[in-house]
Amino acid sequence: MKKVLPLLLVLLLSLSFVQPQSAAAKVMWGNMELKKGQIGRVTMLKDVNIYTKSDDEYVKSGTAKKNQLNRVYTNRNGYLGIGGGKYIKNDSSVKYETPSQSRLQAANGVRIVKKSYPGTNFIYPQVTNMFDKKAEKKINDELYSIAQSINETIISFEEEEALAREDWDDYGYGDFWDWEYDFSFEIHYNQEHRLSVLFREYAYTGGAHGMSGIYTLNFDCLTGNTINLSSAIKGKLKTVRNYAYNDLRNQEKRGEEMLLLDSVNQIVINDSDRPWVYNAKGVKLFFQEYEVAPYASGNPEVIVPAVVYN
Repeated sequence: MKKVLPLLLVLLLSLSFVQPQSAAAKVMWGNMELKKGQIGRVTMLKDVNIYTKSDDEYVKSGTAKKNQLNRVYTNRNGYLGIGGGKYIKNDSSVKYETPSQSRLQAANGVRIVKKSYPGTNFIYPQVTNMFDKKAEKKINDELYSIAQSINETIISFEEEEALAREDWDDYGYGDFWDWEYDFSFEIHYNQEHRLSVLFREYAYTGGAHGMSGIYTLNFDCLTGNTINLSSAIKGKLKTVRNYAYNDLRNQEKRGEEMLLLDSVNQIVINDSDRPWVYNAKGVKLFFQEYEVAPYASGNPEVIVPAVVYN
């Protein structure tokens, strides 16, 4: 009986890649950093009242001085929410401005929606409301192709299970343990025009336990193209490999992991075999089951700060 191989890995190896932006960059709007959740900014043209909300009424609680600049997080019923439960009237006493759609997307990320693949019960991600519709389509096409491959894997898996069950019954081995296949995804990073998606596959075909696999996609949301690891870490493959090895050893010393490593050369850092995502500090690397540690360790992780490769 032939092995069931996940089609997802084959698909990911064929994707095209582009150069990303630098890691952990702030989204600037003039001299102001655009924060997540921010929708605009307000400049006081003269001294104005600051309000707090009590039930449905706005109650004066302070004063904002002329030329004071505040971030705006809400704009409802004639009042601008400036954070901390405080509000300013949106009238001729203030100047309210909104950033470009590109800046808003960079700060707040793209909107993710969950879709059910037709005729199945598994969920896959899609993006929506991006300001560049061509980039949105490219990302969604790649994500949908993942879903198509997963559906093919499920069909193949079920066919293989039926054949295995027949063989099992023919040989009279007793009760057949049902096979199991599961697919899920996680959004690990979604800001600064970068989107990192992690996919998990789990398959059980009998025995002591099943096996899991991790695969990742990292997108440039300005173009819709995917980003490879070597570009993200500025080509510093050896530097990152050494850092990952030392970090795993330190995890072992702290009792967090029990490693199956004899040499730094056993750490593979390349564009085809290393799952990774963007992280607030830099990038996060993932290792497959049994790759560097026993099964009980699951999927060891290493966060590589941007300072290591910048």
